[in-house]
Amino acid sequence: MPLLRIKYFDNSEVKPMKGAKKTLEGCLKCYEKHLAKNSGAWAWAVAYYQESIYCYYHYSTGTQQLDKKGYAKALKDSSCNLYLVYSYEHKTKTGNYKGKTIPDASISDMPKYSNYPGVEKVEAYKGSKLIKTYQNGRWI
Repeated sequence: MPLLRIKYFDNSEVKPMKGAKKTLEGCLKCYEKHLAKNSGAWAWAVAYYQESIYCYYHYSTGTQQLDKKGYAKALKDSSCNLYLVYSYEHKTKTGNYKGKTIPDASISDMPKYSNYPGVEKVEAYKGSKLIKTYQNGRWI
């Protein structure tokens, strides 16, 4: 029976999903439908068949099945710079009015950085373009 392990952006643990169909193709179609329905909520997923990795999925490529090399490329291409925006109280208390840049990070790291003291929100940039914002435990 095929198994899919999914890592969601808002949760630190990996969630398993068992296939409801009897065939591998049927299970993969079911998994891909679930991933497409929840697009933007998951970071990566790995499909297992007979206790070995069958294929990978990455949020930047959607429901496209990836091999190990393609998954590594998707991870590299999806790295971004995170910018920590501090609250006004933290800025006046510390005298530091600038935020902090974290280079070569991942969007899945944003909830972790939002828990740092004084951080109001975390922004993800690809080049100079803002691609995602995380504030108060929510994706904006």
